Amino acid sequence: MTAPITAAAAPARRSAPGVTCPVCRVPPHPRTFTCPDCREDLAPLAFLRSRADRAYNLGLDLAKHGLGEQAVAALELALADDGSFVDALVVLGKVHAQLGNEAEARAAWQRALKAAPDHPSATAGLAHLDRLAT
Repeated sequence: MTAPITAAAAPARRSAPGVTCPVCRVPPHPRTFTCPDCREDLAPLAFLRSRADRAYNLGLDLAKHGLGEQAVAALELALADDGSFVDALVVLGKVHAQLGNEAEARAAWQRALKAAPDHPSATAGLAHLDRLAT
């Protein structure tokens, strides 16, 4: 069994994520929220990132209160909007491990490591599962 989800183990994600144009890699104009280089509207991207943050924070809160199945659903919503959301993947792995879903925990942590190869919590989670298997 893994340690319970705590604030120290999983930080809340900022509520106003930085958005940059995926093509030009520059931040949007502050008033129009369009890319100053290519003029693309970046408001939908900001909305998706904000929605992912809210779903992650809800999942984190549900996990802290022992509501694992509901936490999984919220974290999966966050990942539907931002598939490379490493913190959501790490917490999803922890929740699955607490629920006894070792295969799902392993898959979440492996996805996290694919996006962030040296992530310490994902590495530790996989090592914990490997120790349990031996």
